[in-house]
Amino acid sequence: MNKILAWHFLREDCKMRFSHGITIKPGVEYEAKLPLIMCKNGLHASEQIIDALCCAPGPVVCRVELSGMMIKDRYHICAEKRKVLWMYDATNVLHEFALTIAEQALLKERKFGKEPDPRSWQAIKVKRQWLEGESSLKELKAAKKAAGEVVREVAIEVEKRIALGAARNFVWKSKWETARAVSEAVSWTAPWEIAWETARAVLWAASWATPWAALRKIACKTETVTPKAKLNSLLEQMIICESTKRSL
Repeated sequence: MNKILAWHFLREDCKMRFSHGITIKPGVEYEAKLPLIMCKNGLHASEQIIDALCCAPGPVVCRVELSGMMIKDRYHICAEKRKVLWMYDATNVLHEFALTIAEQALLKERKFGKEPDPRSWQAIKVKRQWLEGESSLKELKAAKKAAGEVVREVAIEVEKRIALGAARNFVWKSKWETARAVSEAVSWTAPWEIAWETARAVLWAASWATPWAALRKIACKTETVTPKAKLNSLLEQMIICESTKRSL
């Protein structure tokens, strides 16, 4: 019987979304009734953690082993059986992942000749202080508001340049999305959503000519070494490193 190691995310309460509130526990193998239908019936997971994060309902990450009957699409696996090897509340890791992506975006902006706005760097600093209990929620909200102002200011500049016929000015397009990435990264809610949205924003910054509707395809491209592959490797390393210290 073939077995596949994969990743799966749960809500904070560790309950399944569509199985009458069943609480997931490590070491337990769960089984679905046949026939399997992708996204409708079966036990789902992804071989790439970044793909699992894309549809995560919460911050609890599970390392799982899939077996039995299986069907696959490009990013997900729907299996008859799913055994939870270990679980970990990755809330803080996902916050840090979002901040790391935002920092990388700021460095990319600098590389292309535009010094990042100091308010963006400050927002990242305050977010990390908040995670360590060294800044208040009020201070974090103020920093996020300032980061949002950067987004709006750069958006206005982009609109001006588009009006002047400079719609393909990569540097300003990158600056706009970088600012947006920072603004999302310093939020204090739903870190699993923030991490994914921030990653998508940064990917768009690196591929300015790609329309927003196609970003999911870019993020899920695995045939070659892509920004998405690097993000996947980074997140996987961060999760494994922290989960070895303490798991559920």
